Amino acid sequence: MFCYLFDLDGTLTRNSDEEFIRLYFRLIAKHTGNVELTNRIKSAVFIAIETISRNTDGRNNFDRFMENFAMKMGSGTPEYWTDFFMDFYNTTYDELRNFVAPRNEVIETLKKLKSQGHRIVLATNPVFPSIAIEKRIRWIGLNPSDFHYITTMENSYNLKPSAEYYKRILEEINCVPENSIMIGNDPILDGACGKVGIQFIDVSSIEKIIDDMKN
Repeated sequence: MFCYLFDLDGTLTRNSDEEFIRLYFRLIAKHTGNVELTNRIKSAVFIAIETISRNTDGRNNFDRFMENFAMKMGSGTPEYWTDFFMDFYNTTYDELRNFVAPRNEVIETLKKLKSQGHRIVLATNPVFPSIAIEKRIRWIGLNPSDFHYITTMENSYNLKPSAEYYKRILEEINCVPENSIMIGNDPILDGACGKVGIQFIDVSSIEKIIDDMKN
């Protein structure tokens, strides 16, 4: 039994991280209806993510992000901004569904691997809460139950390319690195799995896994 870790953007979808982020903030702008506020939110999001990538204090990514985000915004409590983002994810965010393009050959490979009894992990960089990630899973024709583990802001304490991020995944799914493979499109963020002994396969070489399944 092997453990297969799949990235999301650029791996299970054809959308790059850059494309997704551009569309994401376009919808934030629609949600706020305020260009100045949207620009402040965008700046605060990037600064908060950068801060939590460098500093860990035992709290999960979600709590640390909200604290740093509210601090950067200079107004509103973390609870206020949590409500703001949850309202966004329950409403305007759904329009992203029209832009998400599944990478069908990779999704079919994932399904085949699961049917063979392997453990399947969605190892997306945990900079989004579970509500956002689970919606995107469904938009590409999968279900959260298709995965043995999904990294989200709420259950993660580090970001890629931290070795600790990958160590925690192995602990959660009870897998050894020698029997684990990371499939992704980013040699830095996803390739960092090699720090803990996990093999990295670029999604462009997914045929290697397909060929192995045939043997």
